[in-house]
Amino acid sequence: MSLTPFNCPMSKKRADRLISHLGVNQADMVLDAGCGSAEFLIRLLNATGCGGIGIDVDDEALGHGMESAKDLVETGRLRLTNANLRQFNIENAN
Repeated sequence: MSLTPFNCPMSKKRADRLISHLGVNQADMVLDAGCGSAEFLIRLLNATGCGGIGIDVDDEALGHGMESAKDLVETGRLRLTNANLRQFNIENAN
């Protein structure tokens, strides 16, 4: 199996197909729990114009995500947070 940019065995074609079926639009805010380097979330934001919050415990992966996002995502539309999901409070995320 070849490696993909996502933290799961999903091809770019399948990711794009999934995004087209989600029904997400500019007014939406998406939570990606366990986002890794946020490749899928970044792809979703670019395709739909929505905003997003990515949560993961891997600082290195989040750093890669922020580096990727700086050239691909409009400032303010993406927030990547190092947090344990069991202790994360979505109400404090905005």
